[in-house]
Amino acid sequence: MDNLPAEQRERQLEQRTTGTKYVSYVFLRITLIIWLIIATALFATFKFAANAGVSFKVSLAIVIYAALPLILKSLLSAASY
Repeated sequence: MDNLPAEQRERQLEQRTTGTKYVSYVFLRITLIIWLIIATALFATFKFAANAGVSFKVSLAIVIYAALPLILKSLLSAASY
């Protein structure tokens, strides 16, 4: 990248910035979909296998609370750059 002319370097930086923006957006959506799938599986297990009176909101809260260390790790690593 250091060997590129200034115009090409700017174009490369703009493309990388745009790509990072879209990848971040898609990654967030995929993560939320995966959490919903896991919460649905837990809800079905609680409801039918364990016969527990747990709502879907509670099973989703369990999944997100379990992912909290990963969320904090990601935020801390992003803040360190």
